[in-house]
This record gives sequence, structure tokens and C-alpha cells, in this order.
Amino acid sequence: MPFENKLSLVTRVADLDTQRHTTSRTYESFCLEGRHALLKDKGFSIRELVDQRIVLFPTHQYVKFMYQQEAGARLNVETRAYPGEDGFILWDQRVKQEDGKDVCHIQTRTGTQGHQNLLGSAKEDHDIEIYFNDLQAFSGACKVVKSDYTTLFCERDIFGAYSPAQMWKVFEEGRWLFCARVGLTLERFVEMDTTSFYMGGVFNFHRPLPAGKKLKIKTWIERLEKIRYYFRQDVIDEHGVLMSLRDEQLIVSVSGARPRKPPPEFAKLIRPYLEVKGE
Repeated sequence: MPFENKLSLVTRVADLDTQRHTTSRTYESFCLEGRHALLKDKGFSIRELVDQRIVLFPTHQYVKFMYQQEAGARLNVETRAYPGEDGFILWDQRVKQEDGKDVCHIQTRTGTQGHQNLLGSAKEDHDIEIYFNDLQAFSGACKVVKSDYTTLFCERDIFGAYSPAQMWKVFEEGRWLFCARVGLTLERFVEMDTTSFYMGGVFNFHRPLPAGKKLKIKTWIERLEKIRYYFRQDVIDEHGVLMSLRDEQLIVSVSGARPRKPPPEFAKLIRPYLEVKGE
């Protein structure tokens, strides 16, 4: 049986993005609170973790978004933790509205520095579906946009590392830089009566992000399928890939407020960056 915990949190004005919706990073930050609340229940408060130099690090994540939220939304974070061997923990978390509807589903697999079994040890064959996977390496079949990104010392957490929400931020910035480079500016989206919603994704974390270092974000489009397209990103340093992402974007008509096929101009702009040529 998993360990379970539940807490309630409220979104803020500061959590809203350019489209007046709560950012994806807010949900991960809420889930981080849930993970640490459960650890505290089991005797591992933040103070205890720091004093014992215990650090949890993510290896994989999955996220799926269901309902957009605005500021002032009271949300419940339901956390289930499944201990594994060698200090690994599978966290299955759902952020819900007060009426019980799922807002967001996040799965995280964490390892523990020193392989400490904070929640005990068990085989990782729990009766739960795993939604993340190991992402395939870039095939080289299309152009990519390479963007510079420097990690900030001030964004590290109490453990001297970057939280998953901060790592999501790197990918989010990479998407904006990609769009700016290929001509998909906010103004161009308005002209095309088009936007896209981030529906979910899979993250692979290979090595910790170094602080204060200039990195490269390599961005391309894996495929375009009717009303959806899929970003792929690698964040790299001089030693190779630090972390990777595959995310799903839903193409939406602004005026119609419904999914739509991509306008010809949109498809033309991204075609050189399509790894799998199709539609």
C-alpha cells in the first residue's frame, strides 16, 4: 500500500501567465509541497533532511493538465508515495478542484542521495500505471533551434539544487525562444487567430543542472498530428545532455475557443523543424 497525504493550497496572481492561466510550474510547486508534507509526516522535515544532508533528486516526471485555473483557486493536492529499492520513490499526485475534478496529474520518480530508504524498501512493481518513459535521442532528421541559457545562482533551493519547477522553467523559456526564432511571435499567433495550450509532457533528468553556467537548449518539433504538435527539447552542457522533454501542445482557435487544424502559415513555419514529416 502507498503512503498518502493531502493538503490544500491557493493559487495567486503571481502564478498567472500571459494568457491569465495558472502556470504549469505552479502545479509542480504545489506537488513539491505535497511530497515534503508526506516526508514530514514520516519524520523527515526540511530541517531533518538538511541536517542529515539527505537530498532527493528527480529522474523522471510526467504531467497532464485537465482544467485551467485562475488566481484564488483553492486546490487540493493528493499525494501517494510508493517506495522502491535503493532509495527510489514513485510519487503519484493529483491536484483537484474543491468539487473533486482533476486539474493536474503529476508522476515523479525520485532517487535519494546515498540511496537512503526514507519510506522503507519495496520492489517497484506496484499496481499503478507508469506514465513516464525514457525519451529517444534526437535523430538528426530536421533543423533545430539552439538557444543560450544561463542558470541563475539565486534560483537554487534550500538543498543548493534546482527544483523540478525551476527545471520546467528552462524548458518553458526554450519554447519561447524557439517560437521567437522561427517567427511564431505572440503578434503572429494573434494574426492567425491561433494559440496552443500545453497539455502535458514527459521529462527525463540525467544530471543535476550546474549553477551559473551557460547551457544550450536544443528545440525541435517531433511531429504534427491534426490538432496537436509535440515539442522535443534537450538541455546540454559541454559533457552532453542534462535533461530532456517531450510535450504535447493543442492547437486552438482564439475566436472559436476550440481545437483547430494548424493554419497553413503555422505549418510552413515549423516544417523545417519537424523530425517526423507527416501532415
